[in-house]
Amino acid sequence: LKYLVSTDAVGMGLNFQINRIIFYETQKNDGRQIRDLNESEIKQIAGRAGRHTKDGYVTAIKNNDRKRLREVLAVSANELSRLEQLQAEA
Repeated sequence: LKYLVSTDAVGMGLNFQINRIIFYETQKNDGRQIRDLNESEIKQIAGRAGRHTKDGYVTAIKNNDRKRLREVLAVSANELSRLEQLQAEA
């Protein structure tokens, strides 16, 4: 599979080898209104990138969405150390 165009459903467990996620926008229509994706939704979708490889890439088409992705996906050095420690213990 070379390209996949999807809604936020891509974060619901599609198990493809995805190297790169490109957000067209970080908003969705939830059936009642157009709203921003929450942090959990962004992380779930972005987490598909690199799932079967060591590194994955996440970006967005629009500058303001890229800024939001950087804010949501930023991990502090302390959080990263703790995550690495938990992975080593697992």
